[in-house]
Amino acid sequence: MFLLDITSACNDAGLASILVIVKRILGVIQIIGPILAMVSLTIHITMLVKDPEDKKRIPKIRNSAIALVVLFLIPVIVNAAMGLLDDSTELSSCWNNASYNGNNGGGNYVSPYDDNNKSKVYPNPNDYQK
Repeated sequence: MFLLDITSACNDAGLASILVIVKRILGVIQIIGPILAMVSLTIHITMLVKDPEDKKRIPKIRNSAIALVVLFLIPVIVNAAMGLLDDSTELSSCWNNASYNGNNGGGNYVSPYDDNNKSKVYPNPNDYQK
């Protein structure tokens, strides 16, 4: 379970959770999508070199190249658009500040009374010795 520090920008924990998930999905798409598109492009070019008379491969090569560019640029465009809005709307403010707190999947407890006091939500079992 992850807890989000949404006190600075976002008033809705559900929206912040969804935005963090969307940011992670876009990051995965930005990495895996172009790799798959490059593999597809390589396969189509190899098949075209193998059989130059096959004219059905040329549109597939073009589509793979376009998909490669689009899959890489979608997260960049979304992040740039949200960065340009610069906290002028609640959605852009939440988008720019939505991230998981803590290391290795552990969340931080943020006290509503003391801004400097953060403690781990998950206790360390090594701290308990007999």
